[in-house]
Amino acid sequence: EGVFTKERNLRSSTSQLGSRVTEAETTIYDLEDASNSRGTSIDSAISNLKKFQDKVRYLDAGSDFVLNILVEKLGLDVEAGCELERTHRIGPKLDDGRSRHILAHFLRFNAREAIVRAARKKRRVEWQGIRISFFQDLFRDVLQQRRKFDTVKKQFQKRGMSYSIKTLHALTQSRPLLPKLVMSSLIIIQYSLSHRRHGEPHIRPWA
Repeated sequence: EGVFTKERNLRSSTSQLGSRVTEAETTIYDLEDASNSRGTSIDSAISNLKKFQDKVRYLDAGSDFVLNILVEKLGLDVEAGCELERTHRIGPKLDDGRSRHILAHFLRFNAREAIVRAARKKRRVEWQGIRISFFQDLFRDVLQQRRKFDTVKKQFQKRGMSYSIKTLHALTQSRPLLPKLVMSSLIIIQYSLSHRRHGEPHIRPWA
C-alpha cells in the first residue's frame, strides 16, 4: 500500500510538473511575441523618424532655394518684409522631368506684392539658364475665371505674341473685392488674333 501511495504521489507530482512546464512554455512564447512586437514597433518608429528627417531636409532645401532666388536674383531683403514661412512643391513628380511649381508662404501679406513688382522690374529672371516666373496665389474663383482664357493664351504663345488679361477691381468700404475678369477682354483678345490672321478684324466673343 505504501508503494502504491508513493506511486500516486509521484504521478500527481509529474502531472503538476508537466502543467507548470506547459505554462512556462506559454509564458516564454508570449514574452517572445511581445519582444518581437516591440522590436517591430521600434523599427517602424526609426523608419518614420528617418522619413520625417528627410522631409524636413527637403523642405529646408526648398526654402533655401527660394530665399536664394529672392536675394540674388530679385535683390530683396528677406529680413525686412519678405520673411518666408514655408515652401512646398505642387503635385506629384512629372514623368517628363519638368519642374513643378513651388508654392511659397510668407509671414507678411504684402511680401508677394513686393516680389511680383521686383520680378516685373527685372523682366526676366533666370537660374542656371532656366527662366523663372512668379505668380500670385489667387483665390479659386479667380483661377476658374482665368482658365477660360487658356485656349486663347495658347494661341498667343504659339505665335510668340505678348498678351495681358484685363481685370476689374471694385472697392467697398476701402477694401478691394476679388478681381473679376471683364468680358470685353475676351473680345479684345479675339480681335487681336483675327487682325493678325486676316488683316481685317472680325470681332466676336470667344466661346
